[in-house]
Amino acid sequence: VGSEYPANYPIQDTHFLRRIGMRNGYIAGVFDGHGGAEVAKYLAKIMYPAFHYQFRDHYQIGDPYSMKGVLEDTFDFVENKLLERTKEVYKAGVDNIANSGACGLVAAIIDNYVTVANNGDSFAAVFSTREGLLRHRLLTTPFNANNQDEKNRLREEFPDERDIFICHSIQRCFVKSRLAVTRSFGD
Repeated sequence: VGSEYPANYPIQDTHFLRRIGMRNGYIAGVFDGHGGAEVAKYLAKIMYPAFHYQFRDHYQIGDPYSMKGVLEDTFDFVENKLLERTKEVYKAGVDNIANSGACGLVAAIIDNYVTVANNGDSFAAVFSTREGLLRHRLLTTPFNANNQDEKNRLREEFPDERDIFICHSIQRCFVKSRLAVTRSFGD
């Protein structure tokens, strides 16, 4: 499903794998925490119940393309719940969840279709062998300050902020000199 590399100690990443109800399918998520593990842990806890709710109400059997909307709605729901939770905790004087974030990558596999939602710089790929060679196909685009489309989006959204991203080299760019990711949960 996923792996965790202990680049930070304590580790700030987490993941989950669940079967999708009684259907022949699975959902897996990987959450790459930054600034602390709190948001990544929260996502691992809430993502499947949020997905299950959206799946039950919006997935159309026989239409694998409806999964895209289910995952988009799940990410929106989770982001709103995280914002509510952050406000509650912050009002109580605890700011650990308010000062952290996490990239989220979720893949739903059902009826031989793979649908991926990503809001960070994690990668998803499918692998196969053909003529004895291992081949791969990337399923995600990294949303980080090294991605030219993301740089253009940031310039358009924040035209008056000349330092919206800072590059230390061609492939070492950061948003506001702080984070490489341009989309994430929290922060």
